[in-house]
Amino acid sequence: MKAVAVLKPGKVAIVDIPMSKPGPYEALVKSETAFICYATDRKIVQGHAASLGIGPDSYPLILGHETVGRVVEVAPKVTSFKLGDRILGGLSFRRRATARAGERIPNTFSQLIIRRW
Repeated sequence: MKAVAVLKPGKVAIVDIPMSKPGPYEALVKSETAFICYATDRKIVQGHAASLGIGPDSYPLILGHETVGRVVEVAPKVTSFKLGDRILGGLSFRRRATARAGERIPNTFSQLIIRRW
């Protein structure tokens, strides 16, 4: 699937990342829209995100943490959401653009997002 990643400070690109199935407490969300956060995403793009625990060895990194999407798959142990529910995403971190989809997700700038509930 496609995602927007900071490959290194100052270099942003659309990349392909692998997909995975949600775990037992996770839901798969199709991203409908995502927003750039001036406070967080700007720092990540510029390479000034040490206060967020993001250093030079953290790149590539998928952008985005302000998103809206719809639940398209729900694992068996998820009880708070059902198919079709609209969700608002929050801040979470995926350290590498090459990580398995859903691992330490900002990664809401991707087509599908895995969320744990």
